[in-house]
Amino acid sequence: MPVSVHMFPGQGDFPVQTLYRAAAEDGALRRHLRAVYREIDDEIGEIGETGDKSGAAGLAGWLLGENPPGGRELAQAAVGVQQLAHYGAAVGWHRTLVERHGPPDALLAVSFGELAALTAAGAWTVGAGARAALGLARVLMPDRASGERAPDGLTLLDRGEAAAAALIARAGTGRVVVGCVNSPVECVLGGPVEELAAVERLAAEEGAQAVRLRLPFGSHHPELFRQRAEFEAALRAGPHPGRPVLPVYSAVAGRCYTGQDDLLARAADCLVRPAHLPRVLALLDAHGHTHYREAGPGTALGRNAADCLRGTGAHVAGHLTGTDTSTRLGADVRLDAPARIDALARLDVDAAGSPGGHPPKGAHR
Repeated sequence: MPVSVHMFPGQGDFPVQTLYRAAAEDGALRRHLRAVYREIDDEIGEIGETGDKSGAAGLAGWLLGENPPGGRELAQAAVGVQQLAHYGAAVGWHRTLVERHGPPDALLAVSFGELAALTAAGAWTVGAGARAALGLARVLMPDRASGERAPDGLTLLDRGEAAAAALIARAGTGRVVVGCVNSPVECVLGGPVEELAAVERLAAEEGAQAVRLRLPFGSHHPELFRQRAEFEAALRAGPHPGRPVLPVYSAVAGRCYTGQDDLLARAADCLVRPAHLPRVLALLDAHGHTHYREAGPGTALGRNAADCLRGTGAHVAGHLTGTDTSTRLGADVRLDAPARIDALARLDVDAAGSPGGHPPKGAHR
């Protein structure tokens, strides 16, 4: 009997035109996405307009209409619009998976995916999670006038945790850290962009592949303590979460949340603490989970999960780009996912604003 997990990715892998195509091909997905985006529009209207480009059509009309935005256009929208789009897609995708396969036995939250996972678990309403997503975007946008030099860059590296730490040490950069461990052979580094550039140059000299993620801000860095405090304060000013009705495993906490956890503090921890996907997937495997499906249009988290679970007998569902929507929404894919970042530096920016038509494997921060 399958024991299933829905996985909620972070921000680095959100192919918005894949979302549009999937919704156009799948009536159930389109119905759920429209419902979720309308709930978000209703909530955001109550707390002040974002000034986004969706206009009177709202998120559903803009993202799923006849002329959906590309990744660059979405990234250039008002603060918070990209995060609301991503959050809503994850919740809508989760609901479609539930309709198609039944409810999961557990949820896996990775970084920004904590917000959608807590919503899917029933701890928040869609509107409350939308408030949190908008609050996070506002906290993390750089304040150029302040002169603060926050660690605002993220780089994907095709090396494991120990090798990544050693590379940072050899580069002699004092503020670059391993922010996310995606798999045994992949990490995301965080730090100031100029120091990341030095690590990237050394990586190239040593034959490693490194690519800068196209995100407007950093995360998973201990120097973001001010932003963490502001985000927690923003969360506490909004609706407080109830107790989840499904187990929520956090890649940042490295465990399943309990009734004693302060979920608002744990969500804020994502700004300053690293995410470790292999560790939490090992725990899920030890707890008997066998089938994993990604809640969203991206593929990076699923491919990393496949690498982490290789040899366990688990099944990781893939998002395939063919016309078989049922496959895109959860058919089993064996654990023979690509083991390396593939020529990232040569890839153009795709519709998601991420390198390449196939996103970097670990670009789900």
